[in-house]
Amino acid sequence: MRFRTESGTESGTEKGTEKGTEKGTGMQASKILVQLTPFAKGPDPAIQMAVSLAKRWGAALTLFDIETDLPWPLQYLVGGIEEALESVTGTKHHLMQQRCEEVRQEGIAVEHRLTKGRQAVELIREVIKEGHDLVVKVADDSGPNRSGFLGSTDYRLLRKCPCTLLILRHDEQPGFQHVAAALDVLDDHPLQAELDQRVAEAAHSICDGTLELIYAMPSVRDAIEVNQIDRDLITPEQMEKWDADLHRQALDKLQERVRELGVVATARVLAGEPEEAIRCFVEEQQIDLLAMGTLARSGLDGMLIGNTAERILKHVTCSLLALKPADFVSPVEVEIPSAESEE
Repeated sequence: MRFRTESGTESGTEKGTEKGTEKGTGMQASKILVQLTPFAKGPDPAIQMAVSLAKRWGAALTLFDIETDLPWPLQYLVGGIEEALESVTGTKHHLMQQRCEEVRQEGIAVEHRLTKGRQAVELIREVIKEGHDLVVKVADDSGPNRSGFLGSTDYRLLRKCPCTLLILRHDEQPGFQHVAAALDVLDDHPLQAELDQRVAEAAHSICDGTLELIYAMPSVRDAIEVNQIDRDLITPEQMEKWDADLHRQALDKLQERVRELGVVATARVLAGEPEEAIRCFVEEQQIDLLAMGTLARSGLDGMLIGNTAERILKHVTCSLLALKPADFVSPVEVEIPSAESEE
């Protein structure tokens, strides 16, 4: 996949700025909720990452898990179901206390929650009740019929969790050395501009190495074909000029974001449909973390993942930092019974 930079060549670095490389601006989470990783052998990647971030920001941690509850048909097939579940719950309590003690030895304030219900709903309720700024978790197994590495619980959280989500690959280690922030800089709506700014700041705050601000732009020719416009009405010269003009506008706005951040960063305009261009960029540039906004603009509470974001997420192969607009309201109600459906 070819990506275009300021000079229009295949690859190379963009102009950034040399000022303000400190980590004192951007996302500063004070309360981090950590979903314990099921069946983690050895150190839990989610806890390791959360501890690293807590040291950076002076944050407190809450370790979170759900008690095992078998579907009701299986309860008739398994003898001694109550005793078995009590044993599992006791084991989880012991593990959480052990993990908490390990975190305290790092000098970090920590507590734990073990609750019943559906994982995504109960986690979101915990976020709302306790005012957590960030959720850190390892991605669910996506299953054989899904692409990418995100599972069903991850998508529910991406749609409905009100705070920022950090969803990790199973083998992720603390310290993101190559971070990309996907922005929508040609959308002039104030809400999109605000979300872009927060995405860029969050990406900078969590980056320990190279930061890239990217915008994926399909060609005018592709847009004409998708919208079924008669290509004979537009000359090849006009399409080439429009492509160049839009590329320049996008690059100028990305570089403006770099200046606003006051950091060393790279601005890139990727040529192609966003889902494919970003997927290829992540793989070719070995991106550790992709930061992006995940919601379409809407006047409704509980907005759904935007169409473009949904397509990108289906193919993402690196860890993900997902943000929602500041005024997002989750459709999950704290007071509704735990047994209700998440959907």
